[in-house]
Amino acid sequence: MRVGKPSAIMFLISAVLAVLAVLALVTSIPIVDGHEFVVMFAAWAVLAISTVIRGL
Repeated sequence: MRVGKPSAIMFLISAVLAVLAVLALVTSIPIVDGHEFVVMFAAWAVLAISTVIRGL
């Protein structure tokens, strides 16, 4: 299995999710409160999947 670089949009989505998860630890973000781990895992999963599947 070869891995490639993720597209810019997928990287941006992953970065936004990761920033939301970290900011939720510092301040109150209603959508993310209590689910920081899930949001950070989703950010990682988006980035990982976009490196494995070509065209994403």
